[in-house]
Amino acid sequence: MIIEQGIRYLETDPSLEKSVAEIAKMCNVSQNYFCRLFKEYSGITPQDYILKAKIEKAKIALRETSLSVSEIALLCGFEDASYFCRLFKKKTGVSPLGYKKSTDII
Repeated sequence: MIIEQGIRYLETDPSLEKSVAEIAKMCNVSQNYFCRLFKEYSGITPQDYILKAKIEKAKIALRETSLSVSEIALLCGFEDASYFCRLFKKKTGVSPLGYKKSTDII
């Protein structure tokens, strides 16, 4: 598969620091072609996949650490904690702090 290296990177790199353009370059294809092939393969765009992975990483950190929401935002690759909070709530339906409190009860 042409984009196998990029898919493997997205599935295994916990930091997800490379941009989609850099991942496409790793696969020796254009960014547009990589995005099209990735969506055919996974059903979602690479950007959505990366965001989903970052939110999942944040959920784990919220459940398993005592880090602040700001620290978790940085850990997950978000430079702005308020942007992270808005995205987290949009994707999960609850704020990061609300999520953390709900997992503390369980």
